[in-house]
Amino acid sequence: GRHLPSDFPRSLGVANNLMIAAYSLLCAVTYAVKGDATPSFLIDAIPHSALRTAAGLLLVAHILVTYLLVNQPLSEKIHRRVVAWARTNWQPTDESTRVDSVVSRVAWLAVTLSVLACSVAIAALVPFFAVFQNMLGAMLGAPIVFGGPAWMYLRCCRAADRKIAAGDRVMIAALLCFL
Repeated sequence: GRHLPSDFPRSLGVANNLMIAAYSLLCAVTYAVKGDATPSFLIDAIPHSALRTAAGLLLVAHILVTYLLVNQPLSEKIHRRVVAWARTNWQPTDESTRVDSVVSRVAWLAVTLSVLACSVAIAALVPFFAVFQNMLGAMLGAPIVFGGPAWMYLRCCRAADRKIAAGDRVMIAALLCFL
């Protein structure tokens, strides 16, 4: 179907409420079953079985998708700078700096693989990475998941010179102020 910008507030509300409900239910059920023995990594609460393997595979898929979503804009920014630097310092042909050229695609591959290599190196070399990751998730998870879309909606409405309904303003204020 066709997606309209006017559908965004409803879509955001439905998606966020579903996530909150799913995570709350998962945590409540796990705590009801395990009590104080609930592990911090919830997959550890599942006995070794096909279900745990499936949960692990779904987590791997989630991590890959998340990495790709985060990697794209970062790599795009780096790639633009690399191409701009190359245009300034190497005087390449216009053909080689086109987005669909072989040179540009090789540069894109190099940038994305470099970002991946740096990510893996940081994760492997920082001895307290799990603690650091948990701290970042606790500090930034909710603002990114709930505040980011609200902020982007405000920016889009401002750019389109579109008035925001009073109810939407209250929800956006709550999302931005109380996170």
